[in-house]
Amino acid sequence: AGECVRWEQWTREDFMCMAGVLFLPSVWLRNLSWLSYFSAVGVLSSTLLLVGVVTTGFFPDSMPPSHHFCHGNCTGTQPTSPG
Repeated sequence: AGECVRWEQWTREDFMCMAGVLFLPSVWLRNLSWLSYFSAVGVLSSTLLLVGVVTTGFFPDSMPPSHHFCHGNCTGTQPTSPG
């Protein structure tokens, strides 16, 4: 059915198109002071990402693995081969 394309399958051209789609609206702004709001949103999202990574690092058992995204072994360890 609807299967997502993995990042590993993206080509350089795919990433370039995505970057163009993301940054193109910024050149349509008549008042460039609006870019400061985009910058503030970027700082906020980076801060929230850092808090999430640090929280997960210090408290690894606080966030169990999501079985929605994890197929099979969801313990966070690699399966070992017998022998």
